[in-house]
Amino acid sequence: ASYQIPCLPVLRLPRCNLYLCVLQLELRQLLLLFASIGTAATWFIFRKADWSWIIQDLLGIMFSINMLKVLRLPSLKICTILLSALFFYDIFFVFITPLFMEGGKSVMVEVATGHSSDEQLPMVLRVPHLSTDPDRVCYVHTYSLLGFGDILVPGLLLSFAHSYDLLTGIKYKLYWIITTVAYILGLIATFISLFVMNSAQPALLYLVPFTLIPTILVAWIRGDLASMWEGDLKVKYIAVH
Repeated sequence: ASYQIPCLPVLRLPRCNLYLCVLQLELRQLLLLFASIGTAATWFIFRKADWSWIIQDLLGIMFSINMLKVLRLPSLKICTILLSALFFYDIFFVFITPLFMEGGKSVMVEVATGHSSDEQLPMVLRVPHLSTDPDRVCYVHTYSLLGFGDILVPGLLLSFAHSYDLLTGIKYKLYWIITTVAYILGLIATFISLFVMNSAQPALLYLVPFTLIPTILVAWIRGDLASMWEGDLKVKYIAVH
């Protein structure tokens, strides 16, 4: 899709044949490409600097927005199956794996924090702790971590709720507001548990129930559960008849 600003002309660059593909970019697309590569390169070069979390979080947010724009689940049934499966997956790799791993270490925590190496996969959002008191940090490192999965998995439910609101013409985007508020409350519950227990917590343990249960309950009360459960085909059938 091409998003045009009426007062600005669209400048197209000459066609470029790369043998494997043919590119014909607009000038703004080329500038955005250079900016994207430059931002990623800057993070890679300065990834161990104290301020590198800002660029990493910016890249992570942009990646998450793009994934939620591209991916979409077709029904509440699929959302429920996916979120339930990843709910138990997250619990297993955070709480269960320490029971049989060497040193009692959690696989999820070791992957997120880079284990004993000095490198971390850029698959998390990092936020510095407000306090440097070593007794109040949840990891050996001085950052709180939120994995992309903790954004994208509930985000797929939020995306479905938003699309259902639009397809059925529900006023005030009811389901989208409910799931968004529930997600925020789930994040608050996650950080409270981090503070209280002072140990790594599987975010989906809180985010999945907080987002999925209210959505199902409201849909059941309003009589929308059957159409939401079946998804796109059911909604289209109702719209036609």
